[in-house]
Amino acid sequence: MYIEHPLKEKYHLFFQSIEKFCPNYKKCNKIQDLITYFNHNCLYNIEEFQSIDEIMKYYGLDEFSSFDFEKKYNMVSKNNIHFIKLRFTDIDIWDKILSNIFKMNVNIIPDNISENKDYKNVYKLFKKYYYIPNHYFNISLKNDKYFKLYTTEEEKDEYFKKWSERLLPNL
Repeated sequence: MYIEHPLKEKYHLFFQSIEKFCPNYKKCNKIQDLITYFNHNCLYNIEEFQSIDEIMKYYGLDEFSSFDFEKKYNMVSKNNIHFIKLRFTDIDIWDKILSNIFKMNVNIIPDNISENKDYKNVYKLFKKYYYIPNHYFNISLKNDKYFKLYTTEEEKDEYFKKWSERLLPNL
């Protein structure tokens, strides 16, 4: 089961702009140096937001305050514009969800996959060796409003269990 992953979103954003954060990342001899840099300089500073909230705010709509886990999406319409929130967790079935919503065949073109980027090898190592700071896990993550909103209780339990085995003390 894949779980809505606030950490993954943060390190995905980090890697999308890695040359801005670490221009010499390709010369990094130790992946631990990159992880340390991320934890100290980016983990708490990369903004936690859902882009749909900004768009809905622009159109005078309230943010979603709950999520329909059964349908696997939220939708609100205004002036014949449909605002749809899908969970990243469900990315493998977005085509089915959208096809159901629009009553037509929708195909997703996967053109922004980290595995296809020039940083893919560093990204794989980062994911393999990443450890989460204890403070972030116990305080920030547990209070993350989007994690609470878009993750079921079962998914939260599984997520916390997984990451409790990968904690860094004293950060």
